[in-house]
Amino acid sequence: MADNNLSILMNEVRHGNKDAFGKLYQDIKVPVYTIIWRIVRNTSVAEEIMQELFLKIYVSPPDENVKNIRAWIFSIAHNLAIDYLRKHKSDSNDEVLESNMETADIIAERRVDINSAVNRLTVPESEIITLHTLCGFSFKEISVITKKSIPSVYRLYRKAIKNLHKSLNGGYEK
Repeated sequence: MADNNLSILMNEVRHGNKDAFGKLYQDIKVPVYTIIWRIVRNTSVAEEIMQELFLKIYVSPPDENVKNIRAWIFSIAHNLAIDYLRKHKSDSNDEVLESNMETADIIAERRVDINSAVNRLTVPESEIITLHTLCGFSFKEISVITKKSIPSVYRLYRKAIKNLHKSLNGGYEK
């Protein structure tokens, strides 16, 4: 969805238009869910964070002076996912193993090489690849969302691309 259309929808949401909120949800739910899942790597947790995100948007939409609504939404999604990881950092290894098994089941079920390769990336690499390729964010916008410098975002992106090439070529670099 174009940023201008998103701004129009968000303006309608600010004025209590429930249909606009539903349209907003439908238009951005997939890329938002994807970025959350790439961080937490757990389906049920990603769904809970999605609910929390859209509740925040509905209850307290951004001020009218927020210029880039998409970046604002993805920043909130990123922060909620990172907060979740911080809060559950001390959870038992069983949960981590269960989450990894869930991830492995999804990969095996779909048998998609690219998904498997992306899942082997580190969380920051995976997040940046998703934000740039799936969501269409620039490196500058990703820098704002992830709170990393632009050179750092670009370096992580290049490293992720290199790792994807290596993974998709059976462990060999071209």
